[in-house]
Amino acid sequence: MTVDIENKTISQSNSKFIQFCRNRIPWKNIQYYCCLPRKDVRIFWFSYIFIIIILFIIFMVAFLQKSSVTINYLRWYNDSCTIDLITTSPIIECDRSLRLYCSTITERCACLDNMYWNSSFCDCSSGMYYNGIDCQQRLTFGQSCNTQSDFCMEYLTCSATTNTCDCSSNSYYNQTTCNSKLSFNATQPCTLTSQCIDGLICSSNICKCSTSQSWNGYGCSNLSTYGEYCLTNVQCDNSVFLICNNTYSRCTCNINSYWDSKICRSRLNNGSLCSNTQQCYSSLI
Repeated sequence: MTVDIENKTISQSNSKFIQFCRNRIPWKNIQYYCCLPRKDVRIFWFSYIFIIIILFIIFMVAFLQKSSVTINYLRWYNDSCTIDLITTSPIIECDRSLRLYCSTITERCACLDNMYWNSSFCDCSSGMYYNGIDCQQRLTFGQSCNTQSDFCMEYLTCSATTNTCDCSSNSYYNQTTCNSKLSFNATQPCTLTSQCIDGLICSSNICKCSTSQSWNGYGCSNLSTYGEYCLTNVQCDNSVFLICNNTYSRCTCNINSYWDSKICRSRLNNGSLCSNTQQCYSSLI
């Protein structure tokens, strides 16, 4: 009897628990929100719609504020272009970075006057330079210039020393252009020493060393005096009649002369006054 009562009590408890679970409304049960006319359900849907609207507005604002990229294809040389007949302004632009403009006559991209197309951009003709607007005449020899913006003729440079258009240091101006300076004994005649390379002088229309110097293959060097090293006679000072003794490679007087500390003098004959034996011929004392 006691067991039956206990079983009945347990059965009733289980039945109540099952009924409670069936009647319990879980949080995620959609029927709780859409089927029952509750105040908190309306608040939920209003909040949900409000959030969606806010997100949509944020998205649209971000999309509209995005910088738009406009690709403007500029026209190349000889491409067709269009000009507004009222404002005479180009509708389809030529590439100004290449110094092109739209010709009102041909309605094609062309170079400005005094310019030509060099297959890459419009360039000024020889003897002219571009100043950002048009071509200007270059500066000629001797004109004042600015080393920061060298607008001298193509064959000239702006000298930092004189601030004038001049030839480079290894060339000279021949009234027309710059020529390379003449070397020692050059076949081309000279008229001015400035036409010869540094160290040479123009003498008898030939670039050569001065009388007190000789050419060593690279430049002029001072002539050797008595007793100094030499390889050829031209290295010795022939103004004092010195020659090169090939045996000793020294500058000396010839066999019929003697050195008086300044110049080679002819040896003295028998009976002539002398101060030492060196002044006499070898057979005399």
